[in-house]
Amino acid sequence: MAGVATQIERESVTTTDVDAARERVATVFCPHGLEPRGRVDVRLRAARADQVGIIHLDYGATVDIAPEPLEHFYLVQIPRSGTARVAHAGQEILSDPSRASVLSPHEPTSMTWFAGNPQTIVYLARSLVEHALESLTGASVSGPLTFEVGMPLTTPRARSWLTTVDCLRAELEDVPGSGLVEHADALGLSIATQLLESHAHSHTRELLRRGASARTLRRALDVIDAQLPEPLTVSAIAAEVGVCTRVLQDAFSRELGVAPLAYIRERRLRAARARLIETAPQDTTVTDVALSVGLTHLGRFAGDYRNRFGESPSTTLRRC
Repeated sequence: MAGVATQIERESVTTTDVDAARERVATVFCPHGLEPRGRVDVRLRAARADQVGIIHLDYGATVDIAPEPLEHFYLVQIPRSGTARVAHAGQEILSDPSRASVLSPHEPTSMTWFAGNPQTIVYLARSLVEHALESLTGASVSGPLTFEVGMPLTTPRARSWLTTVDCLRAELEDVPGSGLVEHADALGLSIATQLLESHAHSHTRELLRRGASARTLRRALDVIDAQLPEPLTVSAIAAEVGVCTRVLQDAFSRELGVAPLAYIRERRLRAARARLIETAPQDTTVTDVALSVGLTHLGRFAGDYRNRFGESPSTTLRRC
């Protein structure tokens, strides 16, 4: 997505009229109930590209807000000062500059923004967040993707996420006029990806399994490389890695798309070819090379080698 120019949509509102504020804020987000507990002095400044946006909003008074379901987008609400009460997805939190609130599309919300609580809000299209999740897991999103409401902002990962958000803010806001930007959607994808990796949500376990799968695979590949000439079985590799056979098979299938034994056979064939190319014919034989990488069935080795590389092992050795 980087390098594709995107039009920026901007909205700027300053008003003390509650009805006008409700209407203009709804154009940026969605229809919502707005009940002030004092005289409002609303200040809204929004900049949005195709799938991402940065919105600054201050009601200037304590207000109760009841938005309709967001449906097509996620919001991360970051207080710049003060506090807000946020009830969403069966959770209720107090949000302040150290704790953002994350709203998901599928759940009802009620909020009280107390006086002195201006917020910076990150808008992420639902399609963008789901695309980020699919990229991380390698699978289609199954079921609603719902985040934990309270998001601590003081962890190293959260600070890194905020740095990317600030890059997006600069991209959207520092362009004069209506303008075009080239990197907004790419930054938005990065923000969505970091959010998924750093903040708890309904698919966190799936991501953790993906991470565990990758670690399992790396350990298994190390075992295979270290013991390539030895008789290798899936159960023995799994035991050395510290997982059951089924978990090892799942790791190979998920990460490489092949079974462990198929990978071992391919790895041995490639190792044999490398040795046949590197060694002079007078210094070795095809049989010695095959046995040195664990290929003990010589007839099958010759057939597999020809199918894989288009020539016999002896032809490779003689040519080199």
